[in-house]
Amino acid sequence: MPRLFVGSFLDLPEAERISSIAQTRADSPGLRALPKEKLHITWLFLGMVRGESIPQIADNLTEVRKRLKEKIAGVVTEITYDHLELWPSTNKARVAVLCPSKTLPEVSIVAAQIKESLAGYQESIDNYPQFKPHVTLYRISQTGIQSTIDLLPHFENLSPVKQTISIDSIRLIESDGGYTIIA
Repeated sequence: MPRLFVGSFLDLPEAERISSIAQTRADSPGLRALPKEKLHITWLFLGMVRGESIPQIADNLTEVRKRLKEKIAGVVTEITYDHLELWPSTNKARVAVLCPSKTLPEVSIVAAQIKESLAGYQESIDNYPQFKPHVTLYRISQTGIQSTIDLLPHFENLSPVKQTISIDSIRLIESDGGYTIIA
């Protein structure tokens, strides 16, 4: 069963910039920076899905994109990620993520429409009850938690990361060690 999510990748210049910064600060044990080609926002994590469901999921996502283009008039929106957070908590961090201080209404509309259309395919809705835009920069093992806490001040002066999102950039993606765009 493939592991799927709906996401939008960072544009290459921003991905290269932030990846370069993250890589130079990832020299601590237990801390692994994600490569630039993996930097993305996850609109909806589906988890493990039956392979025979993929065509229907892709069709539903196509319909969602059509509705969104009508609803927000094809407007491209931008998310500005301006601070680093440790999830699920500082003491038990598994990932370090870039987050925005505020979320534009268009971003919430996009997330709600995707969830409404595809939540029935989610492995476990309870694990992800509320959408919070973010870009994962680091994966953290237990040995890396203190190193990650030490990283937080280094990101306070980071110039904000901007992600421009068009409706067409919203993709169905398989996660299998690497990422493969399905639709």
